[in-house]
Amino acid sequence: PAAYPKLEQAIRELHSYQTPEIIALPVTTGSAEYLSWVQAAVSRSPKLLLPETR
Repeated sequence: PAAYPKLEQAIRELHSYQTPEIIALPVTTGSAEYLSWVQAAVSRSPKLLLPETR
């Protein structure tokens, strides 16, 4: 997906491991309720991928 490079970069910058596990897996099936929740959660804001700063 198009967003993967930015996500990988953010993980590398924020993760404490020198070599964090970063993989992309297709979601082929799952609970309809859970998949709807995931879609809603990631659709709200790309900032959800980064920790909040206060």
